[in-house]
Amino acid sequence: MNSFTLTQATAADEAVRDLTSHDGAAYLGGGTNLVDLMKYNLERPTHLTSLGLLPLTDITSLPDGG
Repeated sequence: MNSFTLTQATAADEAVRDLTSHDGAAYLGGGTNLVDLMKYNLERPTHLTSLGLLPLTDITSLPDGG
C-alpha cells in the first residue's frame, strides 16, 4: 500500500474543496472497498477525503427531481 494523507471532512463543501485541491485524491466512505483495492495496489490515491463525519441525515427531493 502506498503512502497517503487523510482529511476528515465535516461539511459537504469542505469535502469537495479538499478533493479538488489534491492531485490523486479520492473519497473514502462507508461501504466502499477502496482500502482493499489499495492493499493490492489496484488503486493508489495520494490523498483520501473521509466522508464519515458528514452530517448526512436527510434526503430532500427537489422540484426538478434531483
